[in-house]
Amino acid sequence: MRRKAKQTRSIVTTNAILMAAAEVLEDYGYNRATTDRIAERAGVSIGSVYQYFGNKLELFERVFDRQSDLIVNGLQNYTIDETISPSANLQKLLDISQGNMTPGQFRELGRIPELKGRIAHVSEVVLSAIAEFVGHFHPQLPDKERRIKAELIGASAQSLGLIRRDKKHHAALLKEFYVMINKYILN
Repeated sequence: MRRKAKQTRSIVTTNAILMAAAEVLEDYGYNRATTDRIAERAGVSIGSVYQYFGNKLELFERVFDRQSDLIVNGLQNYTIDETISPSANLQKLLDISQGNMTPGQFRELGRIPELKGRIAHVSEVVLSAIAEFVGHFHPQLPDKERRIKAELIGASAQSLGLIRRDKKHHAALLKEFYVMINKYILN
């Protein structure tokens, strides 16, 4: 790991590089994402990229770590709000589970072999949170059945996320998803 940003200007530069890396990942995929493209998108020199990140892998590990910290901390602090519907609660939970990553970024990060174990850990945290959510509404369900329901909800949500770019139909699909899941959880 290279130099850690401490001063405001360094932190701003590091943040710009990380945001640019996430955008380049979305636009070009991991294999075609280059540090030159990332530097250009961030508006910094290639030397600035290497001042803070040793290589492309380290850069994308930091992109993932930022997101995973956001997701894990968000899920640890999540509590069910009894004043809103189960569907609205689930929507909050799934929004936290996504962090700021797009489905394309998540897919591309998943193609990096060095991140597989860390991705599996975050996925487990997400599925456990969904299983706990299901258990709140069905305390009589055995853990195994809660887990199955959680995996179905998680896979369905992930699939919907992958077609998010279809703006024309996405809102209707999302609405129907929450109606379906609400009935699934409550019945």
